[in-house]
Amino acid sequence: RSSGGGGGGGGPPPPAAIAPGPLLAYSPLAMGILTGKYRKTPQDFRAHGGPPGARLNRFRGRYAEAEGRYAASEALVRAVEAYAGIAAEAGLEGGLTELALRFVASHPMMASVVIGATEMEQLRENLRYLGRGGLERDILDEIDTVHALFPNPAP
Repeated sequence: RSSGGGGGGGGPPPPAAIAPGPLLAYSPLAMGILTGKYRKTPQDFRAHGGPPGARLNRFRGRYAEAEGRYAASEALVRAVEAYAGIAAEAGLEGGLTELALRFVASHPMMASVVIGATEMEQLRENLRYLGRGGLERDILDEIDTVHALFPNPAP
């Protein structure tokens, strides 16, 4: 086992010794959950499966990790509704999708975003939203408030 350069104790270096590097956002739309396509109202979020071509429907039964991670828990339903409210209040043309993508783009260390579009129009829209840059500080503060209420609703 390597000492990792941390004071000779054989463990990893202390956090302060690790230089931060660029980040890569993987699945910034949470398999489509943060597009709103799987919801109509909070009451039928679980029952409404979204469009037939949606990723979680297209691969139903063959993508156990995503199906388990993004199961519609009460925390997930409430978080998505809260984020949708922020997007609506901010007047974002792309709604929840735009909010999620621009949130990721707001991080100063973000080097790239992996977009999992299944159709060309989705890719065009997502690139248009990302092209608008990060979100304003007041919107980021609202997102932080929701996150504090529902930390990691889809582990």
